[in-house]
Amino acid sequence: MHSLTRIKVLQRRCTVFHSQCESILLRYQDEDRGLQAEEEALLEQIAGLNCY
Repeated sequence: MHSLTRIKVLQRRCTVFHSQCESILLRYQDEDRGLQAEEEALLEQIAGLNCY
């Protein structure tokens, strides 16, 4: 019985940890999309300058 309780505690900890990891990952993905959009806008501006 003791080991079963221990397993449930560990499972709960893993679930919490997993959800924290997911939220961090989603935040980084959002930031990455924002940076990609900025980069594309800068590349369009540079292409518009025609200074190569």
